Formats: sequence, C-alpha cells, structure tokens
Amino acid sequence: MTNPSNSNLQALREELCTPGLDQGHLFEGWPETVDECNERQIALLTDLYMFSNMYPGGVAQYIRNGHELLARESEEVDFAALEMPPLIFEAPSLHRRTAERTALENAGTAMLCKTVFVLVAGGLGERLGYSSIKVSLPVETATNTTYLAYYLRWAQRVGGKEVPFVIMTSDDTHDRTLQLLRELQLEVPNLHVLKQGQVFCFADSAAHLALDETGKLLRKPHGHGDVHSLIYNATVKRDVVPDSGDGTATAQPLVNDWLAAGYESIVFIQDTNAGATITIPISLALSAEHSLDMNFTCIPRVPKEPIGLLCRTKKNSGDPWLVANVEYNVFAEVSRALNKDGGDEVSDPTGFSPFPGSVNTLVFKLSSYVDRLRESHGIVPEFINPKYSDETRRSFKKPARIESLMQDIALLFSEDDYRVGGTVFERFSYQPVKNSLEEAAGLVAQGNGAYCAATGEAAFYELQRRRLKAIGLPLFYSSQPEVTVAKDAFGVRLFPIIVLDTVCASSGSLDDLARVFPTPEKVHIDQHSTLIVEGRVIIESLELYGALTIRGPTDSMALPHVVRNAVVRNAGWSVHAILSLCAGRDSRLSEVDRIRGFVLKKTAMAVMDCNTKGESEAGAPSGAADPAKL
Repeated sequence: MTNPSNSNLQALREELCTPGLDQGHLFEGWPETVDECNERQIALLTDLYMFSNMYPGGVAQYIRNGHELLARESEEVDFAALEMPPLIFEAPSLHRRTAERTALENAGTAMLCKTVFVLVAGGLGERLGYSSIKVSLPVETATNTTYLAYYLRWAQRVGGKEVPFVIMTSDDTHDRTLQLLRELQLEVPNLHVLKQGQVFCFADSAAHLALDETGKLLRKPHGHGDVHSLIYNATVKRDVVPDSGDGTATAQPLVNDWLAAGYESIVFIQDTNAGATITIPISLALSAEHSLDMNFTCIPRVPKEPIGLLCRTKKNSGDPWLVANVEYNVFAEVSRALNKDGGDEVSDPTGFSPFPGSVNTLVFKLSSYVDRLRESHGIVPEFINPKYSDETRRSFKKPARIESLMQDIALLFSEDDYRVGGTVFERFSYQPVKNSLEEAAGLVAQGNGAYCAATGEAAFYELQRRRLKAIGLPLFYSSQPEVTVAKDAFGVRLFPIIVLDTVCASSGSLDDLARVFPTPEKVHIDQHSTLIVEGRVIIESLELYGALTIRGPTDSMALPHVVRNAVVRNAGWSVHAILSLCAGRDSRLSEVDRIRGFVLKKTAMAVMDCNTKGESEAGAPSGAADPAKL
C-alpha cells in the first residue's frame, strides 16, 4: 500500500470518530483538519491507516471485532457438547524396537522428503531468564547446538537440501533470527522467514485504543495464529518458462509452489521441543494410514496440567462437530457444566485425564491445509483475554489485544468434510523449555512437569539413551539425579551423555541408529562418560571411560569412519550445581548456565578424527570448564 494522502487520513479520522467506533479520544486537542496536523499527529494517523496491510478490514474492522469479542467474553463459556475425539491413535513406544514401531517409523521417514516444515519462532527467552531469542538456546550444552540449528539440520537431512522451511518471527525476534542464521552459515535455498506484525491494544471494555506514555499507539503481538495468514500471503518468484534464460519471473503463492513441487504434508513445530523430530515420522505415517487431514501430537495429560486438551466439540446443537484444542481453563468450566461428574479433576485408572493433552506439533495433509487457507485467507478464529481491574468489568488492569492461536486452525476443519485426530505419545517425548527454574520448582511441587532448560537438556540425553538401548546398546546407569537445581527443588541426570549429529544419525530413526552401532554388544560406555559423534561414523567396538569425540567425513559420497577395538580412558566431564542465587548472578556464568542451574565441567576430551591418524587428547574448550564458574 502506498503512503496515504491527507484526504485518506481525514476520511479515516472521521470514520474512527463515528459512534460505532468511538475513538475520538485519540484526536482530542487536534486541529480540525489533517492539513493542520503536526508530524506526530500525521504519524499516528498513518499508523492507523497502514494497519490494513496486516489486518483484513484495517483498524475499523479490528475495533468492530474487539467489540464483538469483548461482548462475548463477558458471557459464560458455552458449548452444546464436548466429547472424546473418535480418531485418537496410540503411538508405539519410542524406545522399543517392535515390528510396529519399525514399520511406522520407516513409512513416516520416507514421507519426510515430501514435507514442508514450519517453525514458530516469535518468542524471547525473558520468561526463562534468557535475554535473547528462544531458538538461540542450546538444546544441550555438550555441543551447544542451538534449537534453530538442530531443526534446520534435521530437516535438511530428512528432506534434502531443497527442503521448504518457514520460520515465523516477530518484531522482537526477527533481526536476531536473521543474525543467527548468518552465524550458522547453513545454505537453505527454500528458507522463508516471515515476520508477523503487531496489533493495537484496547484500554477498556469499550474497545478504546490504548496509547503509551509517549502518545503512540500501543501494540502487542497478535499470537502465533498469524503463521497461517503469513503463509497464505507469502509469494515466491519462479521463471514463467523454465530454463528460458530471459530472466522473466512471476510471483505466485508459496503454497501453490509447494503443491506444484509435489509436497504432500506440512508440519508445524514449536520453538523448543527437540523431541518433535522423533514423533513427527510416526504422526506422518499414522496420518497416511488413517487418512487424516490434521493430526495433533498429544501426550497423556495429568488433570489440571496447564496444557490444552484435544476434544470433540460443538458450540450450538445445529453446528457441525469439530475436533480442536480446548484450553485447560475453558475445559474445566465446560466439562463441569455438561457432565454431572465432569470437571478437570476426573482421571481414568492410569491417573491421567481421559482427554489427551495437545503439545502443538501439528501435522497436516498439505492439500487439505491449503484448501482451508484459500477459504479463510489464513485467518483463524480470534479471542481476547482481558484482566479486569474491578467487578464492573469496564477497566482493564493492563491493555488487552485480540489474539489468535496456531492450533485453532482446527476450527476451520469441520468433521463433515475433514478427518481430524490425534496421536498420543508417551509423556517423555514432550521436552519443551518454557519455564524459569523458579516457575519449574512450583510446577514440580504441584505434580506437573518442570519444562525448563535443565529438564529439557536432561530429557534430550535420556531419550537418546533409551533409543540406543532399544537397538541393543548395553547402557547401564543409575536412575538417580546427579545434580539438584532450583534450591534443591528437583534433580536431573545427565550422564552418560551421547550426542550424534544429523550427519551421523541421519533421520534419528532406530534403523539409522542401528547402522551407526551395527554390533552394539561390543560397545561399552561407562555411566559417567561422554560420547560426541560428528559426521559419517560406524562404531563397531569401543570401550569408553571418560569423554570422546569422533569425527567422520561429512561428504555423503565418502566412506564412513569405522571405529574398531578402541579403548579410551581419561578424566572426562562432570556436572556441578550452581549453588546459590549469588552464584546465579555471577558475571562469569553465562545466561545459558544460570537458567539451567548447573554447569558441565569439561576436564578432558579425547578426539578421533578421520583426517588424522589415531587419537589425540584435548583439554576443555576455552571457557567451557573454567573452575571459577563452579
């Protein structure tokens, strides 16, 4: 949209002052005409006018939607019916090599080369005590691989170099995400970084737009539901005539390009859940087997746990059934109203809620997803969640804005036309990093998962160990925590640490892991040891008592580096708690250390490199095992 003329701005100002919109407070004390306005006033009007670039119908429609949502918000939550979804499938164990598991994993892995990946990365780590973007957090501190690198490298390994990968950013994260991508130096030709805009805030229940202390319009993110409209509106340039050489190109919708290239599925990933790379192939395979258009990734949910529930619902008796996420606070109220024995206290004999919990890894049949995008323009149902300052429900404690959720696109998939279901994985597959240590301590005290940086790293190592044990690797270690964090609120176990990069582990399937360890019975890794494997490596026989890095070739045409009859002993690594809040503020500790509550002391590391003969001994990397940190 081009810059508006003064007449455009005057017309908008007059429209906003009509009784239906009632925004006259924005222009109090202003001159009568825009021609007489100063630069600051023109800038505010231009901001209002340009809002139509990101919101259908512009600011006027946004205010109307605000009126409607605020009126509805004051009513009681009302559902005509709420039931268990019929299409719920139990995934086989992630760490048992059964025939069912192998068949599903292989089928899903084969589908990954026809899959589009979307990473919702609009969040900062402030809630964790981390000042940068969440995708720059390391999955683990053994190799310090960031979540962004972890997802991108895996997607390219399973989907090929040309894999379509979308990252949704926000104003807070966009520049830092681009900087991180430059630092990673990954060549991803079909990477699309789409930035969501921010929406205006309302000051009260009359939907008056809020101004900040400087007189500018207050804005906040619209929520991760924007990812769908961003994808719908994204375009890509392609040659009109392939190989014509005349440079002629035309822009076409990105989703059309994906369909034309033969992609069949699209997967949405949250910013910090490394376990998603293990669940996605199973979800893809089950989606294909049961002809699902949308497949929610779920876990068994503890009653009152603060995650959404997958439910079959209808708002009114004549409405079509929908299978969608219902937020936990809404579920408790609706369930109690509809069922005599309802509420969120109800559990089945296992101790879990009968309704599975949705963890926001979403799998779609691409053609069905695109159909819904074209119909809706990517706009998903919105909501508003104001906090009122008193019982009159007129004033807000702080300005509120209209929001949307990525998973609410399910509300556009009616049961009459689409098959929507969920795949339930064991709880251990869900490894998000979304809480500070202090918040985690409170959750653990209530019987919930900690879901913090400390448990995210520990769970990542444990999932790898369990899957290696499933292929026959004889790992023996205590289940007791090695270190306690958050003022001894809970403990985590890290060792033995085994990290295989994506060149080594490929898709990460059990069959791929078995190719790395073809004779697992000949491999012994002590319970206090660390093994890091990079590149194409086959480990036939190894005894490890300490820390070892093995580096093989990265060229897919090169023969793998074979480790045979190796014995390694050294001082290895150890883990130490950050003992006090004072130490937690110590400038010699990084934010990554502080939000975990522990540090790895990297005393010694042996290195086997395919480019050098034999084995070398390396001390700790600079700064990684500084005793002053401990």
